Formats: sequence, structure tokens, C-alpha cells
Amino acid sequence: MSISNNNTQKLYWVSLLSGFNLLEPIMTFFYLSVGLNYTNIFVVLLCFSVSILIFEIPTGAFADRYGAKKSLLAGTLIKALSLILLLLATNEWYVYASQVLSGMSAAFFSGTVEAILYESLKEDRREEDMAKVYGKIEGAGMLPKMVGLILGAWLAKDLTLLQFHILIGLNLLFVLLQIFFVLRIIEPASLENYRDHPWSHVKKGTREIIENPNLLFLFANVTIIFIGTNIFTNFEQPWFKRLGFPVEALGIVFAIGYLLSYLVSTYVGWLTKKVSEVAWMYISGALIIASYVSTVIFDHSLAVFIMSGLMIRAARSIRWPISSNIGNQYISTGSRATTLSMLSILDSVFDVIFIGSLAVVSKWGISDIFWGCAVISLLGILFPVRKKKNPSKVEVKSEPNGSVEKVEVQS
Repeated sequence: MSISNNNTQKLYWVSLLSGFNLLEPIMTFFYLSVGLNYTNIFVVLLCFSVSILIFEIPTGAFADRYGAKKSLLAGTLIKALSLILLLLATNEWYVYASQVLSGMSAAFFSGTVEAILYESLKEDRREEDMAKVYGKIEGAGMLPKMVGLILGAWLAKDLTLLQFHILIGLNLLFVLLQIFFVLRIIEPASLENYRDHPWSHVKKGTREIIENPNLLFLFANVTIIFIGTNIFTNFEQPWFKRLGFPVEALGIVFAIGYLLSYLVSTYVGWLTKKVSEVAWMYISGALIIASYVSTVIFDHSLAVFIMSGLMIRAARSIRWPISSNIGNQYISTGSRATTLSMLSILDSVFDVIFIGSLAVVSKWGISDIFWGCAVISLLGILFPVRKKKNPSKVEVKSEPNGSVEKVEVQS
């Protein structure tokens, strides 16, 4: 089996197992059950973001220096610890600490999966398949999420502490199973050959960003709009309760949303053949903004709210694989994980700014929070998205001694 097929398969299973998040459909209710209010929930989001801000560079350098595979393993183990803290939670401080660990785990994963996948495809001269393959890997978690969402909401329909603990325990089991597949990932040779001192990767990553402002604009567009969708999904549950929607039925609505996301992410390759990748970035961003506005204007309509949530999930599923493909064209081999991690620091900086701002207005109500999501998404879509005109390709050169060397060339 080729390295690209092996790693695609293993990453597919990691994504699939990570999809079984039984706590997701009632997570906000869990926060409220241990004493958090709406402002505290914004603090939870900030704990996650600040944790990433602190750990992005060290974990990215760790991946470049010691290997992306070890980085994924560390991230998985830390995620397990964060769930153990939730099992012990009796007040907001346990939740805050859990989110700090979750942020550290996300930092270990940030850019690492993309680096492994892209370099694996490049070794097999298949880097042009990045958007399609990455879309399928992301889509792998959608079907188990559908099951997890329906089952999780049904098991916790009474919102009791015992029900919450059962869901957290099952989540912990699925995280531990991911270790089996992470250990069977093959480290791409191109990543192994660049294990210099971590600080050298930080300098290379900084140079990549400075020399490619379009990469920075792309990331700003993607991450600012994502902040709004993240806030929206954290406050969907109380909005549904406000509209009188039963808890046990929440999973069905969310599962339909993830089914739509799965279909969209699976057919990203087909969609980009009909309409350009750049056009889809703007179209999807506009649809997300329209969904926020519709929710607030028709604030008593359950149907409009459900349709808005579905639209946001579908549009978000289009943006991730496309932005990954465009962004990786600007980054050279060697410090890919560190460069992507450094860009994620901007994500955390924007999180602190925008989540902190919306935390102030949270006392006015959820409708004002959704208006805030629309405003920051509008700011995000103003950043231009441009594809690299001459993306690098891999050319195989035979040496006189019979060895084979793969080098990047401009097409």
C-alpha cells in the first residue's frame, strides 16, 4: 500500500472515531448544569482560544522536530485527560481547565493532519487531490456524528448528571480507540528530513507568511467566519429550548445538518468543477451571514431557525477543504506544520478579540449574540481569497548512483 493510501486510510478512521461526540447535542445544557451562565460560556471559549495561543508554536515546532505522528499521539492523550476533568466537574473551574487541555490537544493536531496528508500525497505525486481527499477525511466523521447526536440527545433527554457522565465516558472510550490508528500512520520522508532545531522552523514559518500575504488574507477570511459559526452552535441549544423544542429531538435536527455537511464535503471536488474554489469561498460566506440575519429577524420561527442551522453547517463544510487546498499551495515543504500552527495563532488572537467583544453583549440576550456573529462574519468575508498562480509540483529526478530525488518545481 502506498504511503498516501495508508495515511489516508488511518486518518479516515481517526476522523471517524472523533465523530462520535455524544455530548455535543447537549453540551451547553451540561455547562448550565454545573453552574455556568452565558458569560461563563464565553469564558469557556476563551480558555480554549488562549490555550491554543500559548501552545500553537511549541506544538507546531514539536511536530516539525520530533514528527507529526508523535504530535497526533500527544494530542489524543491530552484530549482524553480533558474528558476526565469533565467527569469530575462540579463547577466552572473544572470546565475551564478541561478547555485549556482541549486547546492544547487541538494545538497538537493543528496543521499536523494537513501536513501528513499533503506530504503523503506529494510523495505519490497526488498533491492536486488534496481538496478531494481532505474533504473525504473530514466527511468520515459526519456519519458517526449523526449517530452520536441522535443517541446523545436521547440518552440525556432528562438532562441529569448521571446521563451527562455516561456520555462523557463513551466519548473517552472513542478517543482512546483513536490511538490504535495514530500508531499506524507512516511518517512522510519529506517531514522526517526536516527535523532541525524547532526555532529554525519558527523562522521558516514566519518567512512563509511574510512572503505570502495572500495566505494571511485567506486565513483571516476563514478563521473570522468560523468564529461566528462556533459561537452560533454553542447557543443553538438554549434558542431551541426557547422555541419549545424537545431535548430528545435536538439530535435528529443536528444529525440532518451533519448529513448535509457530509454530502457537501464528499462532493467538494465535483462542486469546484462547476464553480471555482474562490467563488465558493465567497458564496459560502454570504450564505452564513444570511443565516444569522434570518434567525434574528424571524426569531419566533422554528422552521427558519432549523433552515439557518442547516445552511451554516453546509457552507462551513465547503470552506474547510477548499481553503486547505488553496493555503497549502503557498507553503513549502519542511515547516508546513509550524507555518499552519503560526497561522492558527491569528485564529486565537481573533478569538480573544471577537469572543471577548460578544461576551460583553451576551447579557443582552442570544439575539444580540447572533447579530454579533453576522457583523464579524461580514468583516471576515472582506478579506480577499486568491489562488497561487504557479503552485509547486513534485518532479522526480534520477541521480547517477541510481537513487531517486523528489524536488519541488514551479509549474
